[in-house]
Amino acid sequence: MVGGTELLAPSGGSRGALNEGRTIEQKRAFYKAIATGLNERLQMRLGDVFINLVEVRKENWSFGNGEAQYAPPPD
Repeated sequence: MVGGTELLAPSGGSRGALNEGRTIEQKRAFYKAIATGLNERLQMRLGDVFINLVEVRKENWSFGNGEAQYAPPPD
């Protein structure tokens, strides 16, 4: 878990999904933190760290039971 975002590592890569709403400045800080951390801990070159955030609206999440827990209640 990095900054509230779970990172998965299939096939040597990472994927992140998060709720929409972060500013460009927050995203830039996130990218920098990930790249710097990988460089310091694993000696990865900064230029080899590719990041693609997938932002989703809260109503597109379901945490079980076939429900959209973040969606507004039905009328």
